[in-house]
Amino acid sequence: MDRSGLPVPYEFLLARGTPSIRSIFFPWSAFKTITFFLSVLYVIMFIILIGFNYSKTQTDLTWNCSLYQLQNKYFPKLRYGYQIWRVFISAFFHSNYAHFCLDLFAIQIYGYSVERYYGKTKYAITLVFASIFSHFLSAVLQKTSISTTPSAVLFAIIGLKLFFLW
Repeated sequence: MDRSGLPVPYEFLLARGTPSIRSIFFPWSAFKTITFFLSVLYVIMFIILIGFNYSKTQTDLTWNCSLYQLQNKYFPKLRYGYQIWRVFISAFFHSNYAHFCLDLFAIQIYGYSVERYYGKTKYAITLVFASIFSHFLSAVLQKTSISTTPSAVLFAIIGLKLFFLW
């Protein structure tokens, strides 16, 4: 209430004991979770990709060249060059801004509750296997394309959530 006795708009947000915005949208979020670590890793890798990409002269293929040079999925290098690390690295890079924002938002929404329900060990094992499996499936279906595979982690999280709801 203000001095005239009229209620102040959104006064309930200022009162003590009301939930914060973070607790409303992300009720199970915590700093010591795999989901938080994964989100921070996504942000760091995206900043590296942007810095690497915009340090070059921009053409139509600059983003794909940056993904290739930063060791993302390219099946001929995996098969003939034995560059196994590309399987793991490609799970952390995103192919554009919208892909990054939507993946990060969805992982924030679903990841904490799924991790809390299944536990850190099962959650981590599922994410690792989903990332590896999606990389090889993508390599079989698109042998010569340069791509990223972080959405597999998101689909694994959504799959775990659907399995939990079923």
